[in-house]
Amino acid sequence: MLKRSYARVSIMLNIVALAIFIILFFMPSNNTLWQCCIWIAWSMVVISLVIRFKYFKCPSCGKGDAMPQWLKSGNKHCKKCGKPFEYDR
Repeated sequence: MLKRSYARVSIMLNIVALAIFIILFFMPSNNTLWQCCIWIAWSMVVISLVIRFKYFKCPSCGKGDAMPQWLKSGNKHCKKCGKPFEYDR
């Protein structure tokens, strides 16, 4: 069974990283704060990918890649075995 808390953390990391990237688009790129923020945003994306590829495999076959879902469960299926992904809550 997939954990909904990991899915929510992954989604929130991606949203915050996207917001940082959008804000940085309008900032001048020649200061240290800009460089720190870009590194923080990229590390959020990498952490989100690590969470996704480590914790979102198919519970039955272990090979499929589940998309992190905030609320709904059961509408996505594994491409390898065809069983639906089930979350804990």
